[in-house]
Amino acid sequence: MTTVLVCELSEISAVGIEAVLKLAACEVVGHCRSGDEMLRIAELLRPEIIIASSGTLGDEAIAMFRKLRFGSHRPRIILLVETNPETTAADLDEFNADGLLMRDASAATFLECIKSVREGRPWLDPDLLHYLARPEPTMAPADNLTSRERQIMHLAALGMSNKEIARQATLSEGTVKMYVHHILAKLKLTNRTQLAAFANSRSQHPSARHSLIDKFERPSAARDLCREPPSSAPGDSSRRVAR
Repeated sequence: MTTVLVCELSEISAVGIEAVLKLAACEVVGHCRSGDEMLRIAELLRPEIIIASSGTLGDEAIAMFRKLRFGSHRPRIILLVETNPETTAADLDEFNADGLLMRDASAATFLECIKSVREGRPWLDPDLLHYLARPEPTMAPADNLTSRERQIMHLAALGMSNKEIARQATLSEGTVKMYVHHILAKLKLTNRTQLAAFANSRSQHPSARHSLIDKFERPSAARDLCREPPSSAPGDSSRRVAR
């Protein structure tokens, strides 16, 4: 049996996820409700797969995933994506997950994702492709950032936590948090994931959607979604995993 650690803040959602995992012949070895707890349990139980929701991990998700990738135990990671109007392909690319799945995906889609990731093949939710095919939002220029703010922005784009940025920039953790807050306000962004996407977009001109999709094995028809937005809303909500 494939061992799985579930990181999900909502108990109802965690129960729904575990029910689907049983259908996939997976054993849930633990539940957690925060990123720090996820790292601790992953090191102790060494699950083969970690399933975590972006909403549970919050702004520290990228840093948490980086620690998992560079630790002694390197599990495969499936991210349950909680989308909002500002979510872009560049945001999701930063997570470097093995599987990207809409948080309200159907049980059948969830099973397909688990099967693919378990076999070592990256997987991208087709409904997420539809979502990302919409026009990407424009963001405010960074010309009004100070040199120190630009430094903090680029360190955050590397996935560093506030503590790691503080050490690198020789500042207190509280000062870093204040800088991040001011930078987000100036750029009219809402979280660090968007900040990382913004910083990377200034140095990488090719479409982030193409970069993201090239990492995953999807049919050529799915790649066409990068060029033409769909005419209908994605997915059938009648068969969704518990929210």
